[in-house]
Amino acid sequence: MLALIAPRHCLLHTAYNDGSDPTFAVERSYLEAKSAFQFNGTPQNIALLYRKGNHNPITEDHIRQNLDWFDWAFERGQVERSDFPETLLHHFSWKQWESIQANSDLIPPGQASDIKQRVQWMLGEKPAVMDALNARQLKIIQDEERGVAVWSRDRWKPEGVVRLPVAFGANVQGNLTFESDHQGPMPVVIWLHPFNYSHGSNEGYGVEGTTVYYRLAQAGYAVLSFDQCGFGDRLLEGASFYEEYPKWSKMGRMVFDVSCAVDFVHGLRGLASGELPLLNKEQIILLGYSLGGMVAMHTAALDDRLTGVASFCGFTPFRTDTDASSEGGIRRWWEWHGLLPKLGLFHGREADVPYDYGDLLDSFSLRPCLVYSATRDRHCDSQAVAECVNQSGGQRRVSFIQSNDVNRFQSDQHAVLLNWLRSLR
Repeated sequence: MLALIAPRHCLLHTAYNDGSDPTFAVERSYLEAKSAFQFNGTPQNIALLYRKGNHNPITEDHIRQNLDWFDWAFERGQVERSDFPETLLHHFSWKQWESIQANSDLIPPGQASDIKQRVQWMLGEKPAVMDALNARQLKIIQDEERGVAVWSRDRWKPEGVVRLPVAFGANVQGNLTFESDHQGPMPVVIWLHPFNYSHGSNEGYGVEGTTVYYRLAQAGYAVLSFDQCGFGDRLLEGASFYEEYPKWSKMGRMVFDVSCAVDFVHGLRGLASGELPLLNKEQIILLGYSLGGMVAMHTAALDDRLTGVASFCGFTPFRTDTDASSEGGIRRWWEWHGLLPKLGLFHGREADVPYDYGDLLDSFSLRPCLVYSATRDRHCDSQAVAECVNQSGGQRRVSFIQSNDVNRFQSDQHAVLLNWLRSLR
């Protein structure tokens, strides 16, 4: 539709955290449509303009920016095309990334090497300063003090549930949600959200009744949630990530943040805006949906303190995810979303990827794991997931559910999760 507007003038104006207009989709549409404007010799006639905030409010300044676009289009006033510079939040140049890597950095460990070594190679080189930032001991502060953000995207507020703003790791802002009158130590669930660029951990994708973190809190769990790198309130962090950390990966940062979340629970490292409830440090479970499932699987392979993992529509095996697959291939992870750049080294020879999800499952085989796959999931190959889960490779404590459904995480999937969690207690 945007391409059909060419060569006429078109301005896309969207907010960073607009749930109705997600930046990733807007940007991909803009770049594809721009090729039609270039074909017509008018690439300057399409522009993308970002603004801060959510869907609303539209301010006087926003209205002025839009009217300025009309003024430029109709050659009125002093407005210049340079007043609408192109800013891309999700663009990743793999060739540029590859050009600044040392040759030795691009040589994977052999298949005989330890799985943790292979995973850490894929995730990239973590800067030493990150561990220093994560060293602080727990401090209780007031909401208005610097260091703990007050969350403003809270649409569901069940009675009897507390949401405590916290911070941990390299200044990651999060929330601990739990029942206010719960007696005794609570098992902890760390919630890892999907590809929700606009709102991150704030669940806005098909909510039925309430969100998963509140539903878990009502069931007696303490839930730690936070926006992952490049999502929600951390959207701009993802845009500049490889400029700051060319040897690391976004997935590496995500895995690091989850381990810091475990440090917060297990070792009391970080900040909190009030007294923490009693937490069961011997029962820390990762719950991931979509992107969160990928992050959960990688983290569990590296962090032995985790006692369980639940992945909903969370992965499709790397080695069978070629360009010919209807799911899109591993190109999604190394190029489109820029999660694991080193996967790009295996484009066209996916069978040579140093590890796959079966290896990750084997690495934490003594701990319980729930894998939920939907047969009509257009993002994951459910049959390949089933083969991966069921392949031989040691004694696995995997509960595998293959549902005749689409990719979603709503009340039915919440019920599956709660039944599995009850079986662990």
